This record gives sequence, structure tokens and C-alpha cells, in this order.
Amino acid sequence: MQRFEKSVRAFTLIELLIVISIVGVISAVVLTSFGSGQRNRELEVGAREFATVIREAQNYALSGKKLLGGGDPCVFGVAWGGTSYDIIYKDEAGCGSASVTTLSSHTLQRGVVFSTPSSSFFFTLPHANLSPTPGGGSYGITLRKGGQSRTVCVYTNGSVTDVSGSTCP
Repeated sequence: MQRFEKSVRAFTLIELLIVISIVGVISAVVLTSFGSGQRNRELEVGAREFATVIREAQNYALSGKKLLGGGDPCVFGVAWGGTSYDIIYKDEAGCGSASVTTLSSHTLQRGVVFSTPSSSFFFTLPHANLSPTPGGGSYGITLRKGGQSRTVCVYTNGSVTDVSGSTCP
């Protein structure tokens, strides 16, 4: 009579610990890069929303937007600081003064903040020319979240872009 022996195959404890360690390291790397990617996406969304509001103010100046119940605007602009930004304007009566009126207000979301000091700029009617810029160049408005930054660049030729980093090209 022949006898068949059953062989038992199994993993050793050392092999299981090595596999669990490898899975843990890979999970840690994936979760870390996911968090960084999410922060970068939130920063990009904030910059694009801010750039959209700048383009909206620019379009108001190009179209000569009329406001109900107010005087005729002579400039439209954007003001920012902290986590909020506004579309602003001056009417003909206030064009020579520092007084501005807020047309709409917006807030940055998800912990994104402006790292550029509070300020404002204007587009003049009817051609939406950018008001004099510092040094005659462009405006660079930097947003920051964590250690990352993104800059919205407004150029004298009218283009508005957002770029990674803290300087406009």
C-alpha cells in the first residue's frame, strides 16, 4: 500500500510582517502625495476664481456696464485682502476721489489666503485700460495655502493668467 503524505504550505510570520510593512509604506506615500495634491488643487481653484472675478470687472469696463440707481461708472476694479475680494467701481462723481462702491463680494475657500498685501486696481472705461501699475508693469497677486503659492497676473495688455509660484513671467 502506498501512502500519500499531505504537505502543508503556509507563510511564515516573517513573510507576513514584511508584506504588511511594504503595504504600510506604500499607503503612507500615497496618502501624503494625495494630501499635497489636494492642497495644490484647492489653491488652483482659488486662483482661478479670483482671476474670473478680475475678468468680470474688466468686462464691465469694456461694456460700459450701467448700474441701476447710481451714477455712470468711470472705472471698475478689484480690491483684495486677507481672504476676501470685491468688484468695486467709482462713478463719475467719485472718480477723482478715493471713495469706491462695492458691487459684489467674494471669499476664498478652504484655507486659501492672499499673501500679497491688501490693495486694489482699476480698469478705465471705455477700453478697460489698466490703471497705472507699480513700476508700469503688471499686477501679481499671490495666493497661498500651506507652503504652496499661486499668482494671478494681470498685464497691461489686458491678459489675466494664473501661474504656479509667487512671480509673474
